[in-house]
Amino acid sequence: MLRGVVDRSHLITGDQLSPMVDSFVRGVDLTAEVYLVDLGQRVLTPVRADGDAALPVETGAAGRAYLAARADEVLQEQPEPLRFVTAVLATLDTRTGVLEYLLAGHPAPLLIRRGRLRKKLDHPPRPPLGVGGGRPGETARERLEPGDRLLLYSDGITEARDEAGEFFGERRLVELTERAERDGLGAPETLRRLGAAVLEHQQGKLQDDATLLLVDWSAAAHERLLPSFR
Repeated sequence: MLRGVVDRSHLITGDQLSPMVDSFVRGVDLTAEVYLVDLGQRVLTPVRADGDAALPVETGAAGRAYLAARADEVLQEQPEPLRFVTAVLATLDTRTGVLEYLLAGHPAPLLIRRGRLRKKLDHPPRPPLGVGGGRPGETARERLEPGDRLLLYSDGITEARDEAGEFFGERRLVELTERAERDGLGAPETLRRLGAAVLEHQQGKLQDDATLLLVDWSAAAHERLLPSFR
């Protein structure tokens, strides 16, 4: 299970959140994981016609559209079993809290504000990467408020099943995240508890790739991240 934390105090203004990718490779093994890393490098490192590495693409809406189109091309060139991937391509301006994002068939990020789910960032997505068919998708914008948290997750989290076949579900994920926020838990402990709950639900064995990423946009985020440095 992959877990990650983005803490405002460690970001440079306008840092681009790494694309969050959920592979649809059934029976994922180490070979498939390495394969995905290689694909990611190819998508994020564009080349010029002469074969030399080009300058990094811009991070605005045009940049996200380019990355999505480039991913479509790269994935369409690949042999089986890799068919398509879902992703969230997002940029957070850490000065203003403005988040711009493009969904590519991925679960909507969850915006937590003052201990409650404020909304799902469910702007209509484009198709998953690899099956875009030239449709670039539309970038959406959301302004975060100080103290907001943004939870991104792959469907391996909400679709984890217990012995009776019951899904872990989005509602359970939201409730646990809200509880952690109200209890004043830092992002690492929140993610640890979410991950433990998902594993417990499926008897300690992952049934699919599972990813959690928590963005904590707050001037006090570092205090919750490292309480000893207050």
